[in-house]
Amino acid sequence: YHYLTTLTEDVIEKLYTDSWTCQAIFRSLPPLAKQYVLRLVFITNAVPLSTLTGWVQPNCTTQHTNAINRLDSLKILREKSSSRTGKSGQERMIQLNPNFQRQLQNTLLQADTTKSDLKTEEETQGPSVSMLDEYLKKRWDNILYFIISANNQNTSKNPLPFTIKLLEITKLIKTTNPSPSENRITNLGFQFLMRDMYSQVWIVLLSYINNLEPNYRVEVLSFLFQLSFMQVGKGYPFDSLTTAQKKLLQDLSDFGLVYYAKNTRKFYPTKLAVTLSLGQFSAETAAAANTSMIEEQGYIILETNYKIYAYTESYLKISILKLFVEIQYRLPNLAVGIVTRSSIRNALLNGITSEQIINFLIQNSHPQTANNTPRIPETIVEQIRLWESERNRLTYDKGVLYDRFESAEIFTNVETYARDLG
Repeated sequence: YHYLTTLTEDVIEKLYTDSWTCQAIFRSLPPLAKQYVLRLVFITNAVPLSTLTGWVQPNCTTQHTNAINRLDSLKILREKSSSRTGKSGQERMIQLNPNFQRQLQNTLLQADTTKSDLKTEEETQGPSVSMLDEYLKKRWDNILYFIISANNQNTSKNPLPFTIKLLEITKLIKTTNPSPSENRITNLGFQFLMRDMYSQVWIVLLSYINNLEPNYRVEVLSFLFQLSFMQVGKGYPFDSLTTAQKKLLQDLSDFGLVYYAKNTRKFYPTKLAVTLSLGQFSAETAAAANTSMIEEQGYIILETNYKIYAYTESYLKISILKLFVEIQYRLPNLAVGIVTRSSIRNALLNGITSEQIINFLIQNSHPQTANNTPRIPETIVEQIRLWESERNRLTYDKGVLYDRFESAEIFTNVETYARDLG
């Protein structure tokens, strides 16, 4: 939701005329911020900020400040000019954003606010939830495989030309020729591959939104928020969407976020689509979206001798491992490699940081390591950080050379002045 804080006030005001956007944003707020909003939602007059301060314990000032800052940054709280004077002088009066307040009032007074406005229909031949999971994985893996294979011609099936262009706009790949074989993965592309799926999708989506015409951005953002209130496995009528939403839906289908059935003219959101506005996927966000966890089991075991065992048949996963691991040999369902100074250095040269490597190893660690604390050996974690620090022994700062002083006295005075400045 940091992206919303960068939007202009006019765009925010338009967004807050949509009920689903307001619900999604409210759901993302910290608990204390939610309490403030719920207490103010039916109050039409401005209230002193000191009133909100009185609602919390004296030892919770940090949480209070964070909640107020979050509401301010999202323009949910508005400051009202007032002549009221408090103990410390002019008192700050605040009020909820009228559009946000109105939409939240309507939501609270409705009987059922957990489902999208788009009506579902009885499914007879629609895809199952497991089929949608497979569709999502296949489509997104295809994009990742295209990025990681950008330096060669091994890509069996390229994404749509629009998606390839979007990857180039996002600076994940660099195209020097219309032929796919001329694509080159960038440093940002290497970093992108080390992120979790939800971060990857948001990077691409924000690039997509930024390259839209300003008139369409609000509509697209509102529809993305509305997706989070849809149900996985349920079909929604394609023809009830606006022109901008239909275009977005067709593009999202190449990402695997939605499945579009041309024969029935319905679209089916996947688990990733309905949890996008919830941030990182977890058991809690799955429950909030009324869906189940995406089954993505870890596959990496890292030993203290720097040996790494990857229990997978996926060429994509092994290709990502090759970014920082020297693969020694492969079996049908196992790849064995070793983490070395050279392999980590190559990753660092490609723009990947030590923390990204460590987080990747933790996120993809095998279930058998679940009882280990930590899940990967501390000695290797520290060694990876030390290998990175080897490249940061020197720092470079811009400087200015002054010479040809008229006298030694002038030089001494300038030197003394510079030392005094630190």
